[in-house]
Amino acid sequence: MTLFMFSVPRACGSDYVGSLRRAGMRAFVIVCLGVCVHAVCSDCCFGQGRYSPLVERRVEEVLRRRCHETGAAGLAFGVSQNGVTVVECYAGYASWADKKRIDAASVFRWASLSKGLTAVCALKMAENRQLDLDAAISAYLPELEPAEPITLRQILCHQGGIGGYETYRELLELDEVEPSQMTGEMILERMRFKKPVFAPGSCQGYSSPGYILLSLAMERAARKSFAAIVDEIVAKPLKLSSLRVGGKGEADVVRYCVAHGSRESIDGSSDDWRLGAGAVRSNLGDALAFAASLVQSSILSPESTKELLRRRSSVVTSGASQAVAGMGYGFMRIGLSPDAPIVADGIQAGVRSSLAIYPRSQMITVMFCNTTPVNLVEIQLEVMKALVER
Repeated sequence: MTLFMFSVPRACGSDYVGSLRRAGMRAFVIVCLGVCVHAVCSDCCFGQGRYSPLVERRVEEVLRRRCHETGAAGLAFGVSQNGVTVVECYAGYASWADKKRIDAASVFRWASLSKGLTAVCALKMAENRQLDLDAAISAYLPELEPAEPITLRQILCHQGGIGGYETYRELLELDEVEPSQMTGEMILERMRFKKPVFAPGSCQGYSSPGYILLSLAMERAARKSFAAIVDEIVAKPLKLSSLRVGGKGEADVVRYCVAHGSRESIDGSSDDWRLGAGAVRSNLGDALAFAASLVQSSILSPESTKELLRRRSSVVTSGASQAVAGMGYGFMRIGLSPDAPIVADGIQAGVRSSLAIYPRSQMITVMFCNTTPVNLVEIQLEVMKALVER
């Protein structure tokens, strides 16, 4: 199996290269996950109905062992095929203090998997003529006063030059603000008068702050909260009862961090201000159902779905092998085959998430963990091998 490394297809200045290096390991993990899962699953006989209890117990054994080895509080893993869940396994605790175990009702934070959902909502609003993706973001947020015009579509494809949290460190102060006191103006106040890290449209650079601005632009266009937009476009039509943006619920898992051999809860801060960049939550089943809706065009038109999932930029590989990937609309597509995996991951304090989609076979895998740091690539690869041994 060949693992693929990134190279910069076009130089965009030292600020961009520095940003790329910081995102490099994350991008490498995403690519490896897509390639590994695709290789392991290539001989699987998916589409033959739900796996047997024996197979699911074997997967749960892997998850329990990995929780013990890594210090992870809990893990959730699921597979859907043609829109039907065929595997759903859980291990560990939603709350160590209460000895509350993770189960099908447990609600996880999606972290950066939120971006794919945000892109779906933006494309749907564009279909409904509520949002012009080729308009400058200043048309919706005039108080930004960007140095150069930046379009919503450029932001969706991480081509806006907006930079990451290292550029907007002031945003991290919002972790300590009570969600009920949070306003869009507080976010915008921390994002004005920043120089782009590269010329908009000239190349790609991963930007969560860009997706936060996009969420605020969508709120202005729709004249409703981002949470209400998600509810109207995604949650209600797909009947995803656990899907929401921000807030707290009784089923929410507690977040943990493992350091120096000890596990500590880090649930004292809020991430509601991240909006469409990282504030979405749901249980495992609803995450699988949302991903299935993408390949089935349940929400978007076939044209918008094609735009959402198409590949975008070349990635040079090692040796004679070559892959294609690109950051766009919250996803990366790896490879040239019709079933080339479309992958995404999420990393926040106390949150790890992973998604892989195979469009032609309509297979989806999702994994959540409520602890950091944990290597989901290794765990998911072992889990998929357990599924193969039928």
